[in-house]
Amino acid sequence: MPRNFVLYFPIDCSGGNDLCATVEGIMCERLGGVTSYPARGTFKMKGGQRVSDNLQVLECFCEADQWTEQEPFFLTLAGAVGAILGQALIACAIDGRMQMVAPLEPGENGRTEVLISDCSEHALTTLVLDRVEQKG
Repeated sequence: MPRNFVLYFPIDCSGGNDLCATVEGIMCERLGGVTSYPARGTFKMKGGQRVSDNLQVLECFCEADQWTEQEPFFLTLAGAVGAILGQALIACAIDGRMQMVAPLEPGENGRTEVLISDCSEHALTTLVLDRVEQKG
C-alpha cells in the first residue's frame, strides 16, 4: 500500500523559495516524483492569537517498504529545513497524520548555518545523511 508524505514548507522566510526548490529536487530524486502547490496556513497559537503563513506544499508517495528506509531521512530533512529557516517547528504529515518536527540543533562546525549560503541538493542531502547516520 503506498505511503504519503507531505512537507508544509514556509516560503516567506529569507531564502525560503530557493531552499524549497532544493528540497523539491531532493524529494523527486529520492522517491521518483513530488507534487508541489501553494497554500496558506493559519495556526492558533497558545495565547489564542492566529498566525498565517504562505506555504508551499510538497507531497510525495512511495511503497511501504521504500518508506521504511526513507522515513528517517525525510523527518531529518524537515528538521534541517526548520534549522536553516529559523523556524520553531516544521509541519509534515505521514499518511494524513500531522506531525510537528523540531529544527535540527547545529552540528559540528555549525553545519546548518553553512547551508543558508549553500543550499544545494548535494550539501543538504549530505547534512541529512550525516545526521541520520549519527542517530542510527
